[in-house]
Amino acid sequence: MLIVGVNPQNLTPEDIQQIQNDSVKFFTEDEERKELNVKSLYYEDVGKRQPGQKCSILKHLYGDTHIHDYLLGQRFRISPSSFFQVNTKAAEKLYEQIISLAGATKDSTVLDVCCGTGTIGLSMAKHCKQVLGMEIIPEAIEDANINAKENGIENAKFTVGSAEDHIFPLVRDANLRDDEGVIAILDPPRNGLQMKGIMQLRNT
Repeated sequence: MLIVGVNPQNLTPEDIQQIQNDSVKFFTEDEERKELNVKSLYYEDVGKRQPGQKCSILKHLYGDTHIHDYLLGQRFRISPSSFFQVNTKAAEKLYEQIISLAGATKDSTVLDVCCGTGTIGLSMAKHCKQVLGMEIIPEAIEDANINAKENGIENAKFTVGSAEDHIFPLVRDANLRDDEGVIAILDPPRNGLQMKGIMQLRNT
């Protein structure tokens, strides 16, 4: 999957359309570029975001709308707005260490905070009672729930929302017994987790 990001600045709609058309030709018709094997091509408007806008505007230009990759024997659907570890071999080593260090049991609930496509939580699903994931990007949550279904995982639930607002309600609604542990796995974006989210975790 390739995303061509353009800051439109003073470009007209006609200019932008021409860039999109040229991008498709560049990666699909040129003999040298065909060797790049682009299966999915998107255009991304990386101009200034509007208030409340979480993601840049994406337009599908060519090929598949999603791609798939494998981690620890599981197949994951990936949309252009979703985060996915591109170095899958290193990610597998990392996830194996997470599973080992977490020490989850059949009485544990795993909180997959900033879950993306659900890779960490779904990798831990067979080691715990349930996985509860949260993420602010709706397309990523759609991917995560589809990934759970396609991998036959029934003890994972992923919901749209910020960590700051969803950690406590998720745990509260899980109706955990006093002897059931909660393990939180955090993989936040570059700006990290807000203090409110950290306090939610500590209080939970």
